Amino acid sequence: MPLSADKEESTANGGSRPVPDPTVLTTQLIDRAMKAEREYVDSQLSVRDERLEAIDKATALRLEDIHKILPEVRILAIHERELTTEKFVSVEQQFKERDTRQERESRDNKLAVDAAFAAQEKQAAATNEANQKAIDKSEAATNESIKKADDTSKAANQALSDKIDDSKQRIANLEAQMVGMVQRTAGGRESVSDNRALGAYIMSGVLFLITVGSIILAVLAESGSVK
Repeated sequence: MPLSADKEESTANGGSRPVPDPTVLTTQLIDRAMKAEREYVDSQLSVRDERLEAIDKATALRLEDIHKILPEVRILAIHERELTTEKFVSVEQQFKERDTRQERESRDNKLAVDAAFAAQEKQAAATNEANQKAIDKSEAATNESIKKADDTSKAANQALSDKIDDSKQRIANLEAQMVGMVQRTAGGRESVSDNRALGAYIMSGVLFLITVGSIILAVLAESGSVK
């Protein structure tokens, strides 16, 4: 007669154990747990492998895409390098043109300043030369005027001297005549005609002296105006 599940059976050493045996159940449970763990681990490994395979496929696709776009990237890189080089060359050319323009402007300014100074010096030299010519001309004219005035003064002095000598001679003649008349009058031999002649001589002498004085004054005034 079979034993029920809640009964105990005797062991060889007089002991007893429950039916069913918990050891067997434990072993079965452990086996089932290990099997479940193994299946879980296998499933996780399978998932990992699938993921790794998917990653490998994605990586391969990316690499393929990279290999496809790599020539385009190289072309773009070359174009960018050429564009950058062209920009640097353009900037360098602009700097060179600026330096050249500044050098040309500096040279032109220097030439303009030198030309201005040269023109100013030339104008100053021409002005000095014109002034010197004017001074020489003025000096020559002044010397000529002085010479003419000197000649005029000499001529006037000579004429005045001649007139004075002539006047002296006339006065001497007049004095001699007057002395003769006085002597004749003192001797009682004068006459009315002699007295008239004496008066005429006296008047003539006075007029002559006035005329000589006027001539002298005119000559002196002319000499003063010439100077």
